[in-house]
Amino acid sequence: PAVLAGKIQDVDVVLDLGPGICPQTFVVPAVHICVDAHRPYLERLKRESADHPQYVLINAEWDRAIGLLPDKSVDTVFALDFIEHLEKPDGLRMLREAERVARRQVVVYTPHGFYPQSYDDPGKPDRWGMDGGHWQTHRSGWAPEDFGSEWDVVVCRDWLVLNQDNQPLDQPMGALWAFRT
Repeated sequence: PAVLAGKIQDVDVVLDLGPGICPQTFVVPAVHICVDAHRPYLERLKRESADHPQYVLINAEWDRAIGLLPDKSVDTVFALDFIEHLEKPDGLRMLREAERVARRQVVVYTPHGFYPQSYDDPGKPDRWGMDGGHWQTHRSGWAPEDFGSEWDVVVCRDWLVLNQDNQPLDQPMGALWAFRT
């Protein structure tokens, strides 16, 4: 949306946590590091990006990958549709680690509150028709106060209109963007 246009900085090195098959597209960095725990997502991303040299694809859980990075080693950390897949304490730890490695900015997008999404049936495909259900299950809900006063938070009402099966929700749900510069 237009409200985000002036908030996301144009940078050269991006760390994209949990992009699945949809890495961030707000900036086109020289180096786009995508960290995802589910290898099939990265394999599909590699195929669909025509193996573009801008992408560095790392198959690891977020904390293992980010823990290897030195302080202030990337320009921006994106965590879009990611933090809600972590338990709350892990999500708070992810925010601290993202702040540690980011030189310029951390950008988070998540549903506002808890958005139910679960893939308990191992045979049921995730919303991309793949087998990443374990990684797509939501484990926490987030509100502006979870981020703290240093963060700029924008809440978009009625943003989410589809459930995990891409069917209309009974009632639309909000989403939030959080920026730490």
